[in-house]
Amino acid sequence: PQGHLITQPNRLTVCTLTRNSAASLELWASSAREYAHEIVIAVDASSDDGTDEIARRVADRVFLVEHPTADPIAATADWLFRQATCEWVLQLDDDEVMGSEFAANVSRLLASAELTHYYFKRRWVVRQDDGGLGWLTDYPWGYDPCLRLFRNIGSLFWHPLGMHTQTSVLGAGSLLDSTEGTLYHLDLLWRTREQRERKVWERYGGACKEYYLFEE
Repeated sequence: PQGHLITQPNRLTVCTLTRNSAASLELWASSAREYAHEIVIAVDASSDDGTDEIARRVADRVFLVEHPTADPIAATADWLFRQATCEWVLQLDDDEVMGSEFAANVSRLLASAELTHYYFKRRWVVRQDDGGLGWLTDYPWGYDPCLRLFRNIGSLFWHPLGMHTQTSVLGAGSLLDSTEGTLYHLDLLWRTREQRERKVWERYGGACKEYYLFEE
């Protein structure tokens, strides 16, 4: 709500909007707890795998939200960020985690008096032929900076409507070095090719297939 009181300075709220993530949500939240002071989750009301019950176990606050196909997820995202009670907000998708270096640097980043937001380099993780993990470096995955950490001042940020839009934030920002914090995208690792094909066509109408059907 506009004009809400921020009661926790130099602290961090992690926000996510999720749907049918029962298989991974507990692991996701455990990773976020390493640096988050608050976790706020919006669960898509169409979820049918028990995601809501798990979210209520692992988060500080949970909201059940509905958004018809014609209503962009971005509208819910902007509202969700404004439910945070900490001075800073970190937006994570339910298939993204921060690298371990972020927890070691987060206090210094939140203490900044000049910056209003930070960009992270995002790595799209895949299983390699030898069974180990790696990330894609070719286009379009190789350079994918994401604005995800920003001050919780409602007049400074807004999330534009549209598919896969990025939060806009007024003020000075900084792109973090990988030693300060890296965002890892796990969708290509966690989901089978069949699941990713279904996601591309059912959720995105074929858009972004170059990202998710990486085998081609």
